[in-house]
Amino acid sequence: EEYTASVLERFSNPAIQDTVARICLMGSGKMPKYVLPSIYEQLRKPDGKYRLLAVCVAGWFRYLTGVDMDGKPFEIEDPMAPILKAAAVKGGKDPHELLNIEVLFSPEIRENKAFVAQLTHSLETVYDKGPLAAVNEILDQV
Repeated sequence: EEYTASVLERFSNPAIQDTVARICLMGSGKMPKYVLPSIYEQLRKPDGKYRLLAVCVAGWFRYLTGVDMDGKPFEIEDPMAPILKAAAVKGGKDPHELLNIEVLFSPEIRENKAFVAQLTHSLETVYDKGPLAAVNEILDQV
């Protein structure tokens, strides 16, 4: 809860000029370093809390299509961009195409039915209602 509040405070501060593009820049290097370790940690707990982490991954997956929510294309700055974009476009609301990229996602994540179900739900929400709705849906349950 404290982390969530700090993130929301940071992004609501107009003095901070972070952009989605900068945050997602080189995501294939950031995801394994910053997000996936937290997911692994939560998956190993009997009562693991990974819903917001699933929304984070879902948001990244949607970003990897290279098309914003208004249908405007943009460049994905990532050394794996061609592979990631192809998988994101092919998979759409189904995360399996991206989860099957073994250099990023281990079987521990790919084969965890509860996490994949949450990720699928989050990805569908991001596509259908937008990323803010996906985050708010989780926060409303906290």
